[in-house]
Amino acid sequence: MSRHVGWLAVLVACGSSSQPPLKPAATSAELLARVGDKPRGLADVANPLVILEAAASWVSPLSRPMFASCKIEPQQVTRLRVAVGEPLRLAAEIDGTIDAKAVTCLIGNVPGVTVVERQGGVAVEYQPASPTTTPLATDLLKRCNDGCAVLRLGPSDHPVWLSADLADRVKLTIAGAGLASAFSAFASAAQAIPQLAAAHVEASGDTLTGQSPTNADLAGFGQAMREGLLVASKVGSSSMEPTLHIGDRILVLKGPLVNPTPGDVLVYSPGEGDKEWVMRYLAAADETVEQTDNGLVVGGKLLTTETVDPDYHYADRNADGEMTRKAGRVLREHLGTRSYLVMQQDKIYERGPWKVPANTLFFVGDHRPAANDSRYRPPTARADIKGRVFTIWWAMRDGAPDWNRIGAPID
Repeated sequence: MSRHVGWLAVLVACGSSSQPPLKPAATSAELLARVGDKPRGLADVANPLVILEAAASWVSPLSRPMFASCKIEPQQVTRLRVAVGEPLRLAAEIDGTIDAKAVTCLIGNVPGVTVVERQGGVAVEYQPASPTTTPLATDLLKRCNDGCAVLRLGPSDHPVWLSADLADRVKLTIAGAGLASAFSAFASAAQAIPQLAAAHVEASGDTLTGQSPTNADLAGFGQAMREGLLVASKVGSSSMEPTLHIGDRILVLKGPLVNPTPGDVLVYSPGEGDKEWVMRYLAAADETVEQTDNGLVVGGKLLTTETVDPDYHYADRNADGEMTRKAGRVLREHLGTRSYLVMQQDKIYERGPWKVPANTLFFVGDHRPAANDSRYRPPTARADIKGRVFTIWWAMRDGAPDWNRIGAPID
């Protein structure tokens, strides 16, 4: 009997030696190290698929068939940790009774994505980098360590932090220097809409907070957001280069937030069907605008400029509607206490002067050589204003997310 047991032990040992042990789960710090020296986000979420189904009523009908087709029950995934880096790197650990086949079914066969099984779950990577640790990774770890998600948006010297506490109801926080006035206006408008009371939107200095509604509050919540507060839009032309690029996705503040001041980037509909335009508000009623060789003059005052980029390259459509690369000179223009970037205009087609009629606004595009604005069209009635552009919520560059512009507030 003992000899049989000995043979069995040998067989087990030989069998186990042919199967290398599965790697242990990586820590959040190790995940951040795998996404390079420019980490952008970190998430550590318990029961992520359960949260996904409960997050909003329009998600569940879509997510359940998708999970079922891959033979995944939301309760199978007990924890998800994800690190994201520039330009688009990803390292993730999925805990639970789920295998690589199910995860591959869920995300599809995406080129460059690696899915492998490890101890207690599955590891996923996309374009991993050589392991490195940076102060940016340390900062992300301080902001998120359990039941949370955080993204660092915008340029490094002027970041906007988007974070979520996912322990119970989803609690969102947005923080960024110089956004106090915008956050205060947003919170005031949200608090004035009864259907949004459950979101508890509040502003404190450069920080805006809110939380997701419960299932009981979902009815009318999304509609109230779209109709009274916030709407997403897509930029379709180069009229606002270099501020906005073709294809940028923008968030537009509506309703009580539309109390425009000169310099704001506004969305308006000039009475031409459902077409919406995005331009910069330059002058109010009774003011006079004139185009000179030295720049624009508003109310008798020249808007001073200085060169920022003498060889700026951007994407635009040619006469056949095809995308091509173009170049121009970028200036910083000053309007009162505000400043923003514009494209220099070398050839002047219309000089004015233009006297802005009552109850109208005078608009110009930042792409001065190409914008079809109030220099060539009648001024826009104040009643045609739809909203103020608040931020860019999604932008691409060379096939990857343009992190320096995503989340960046619009000057």
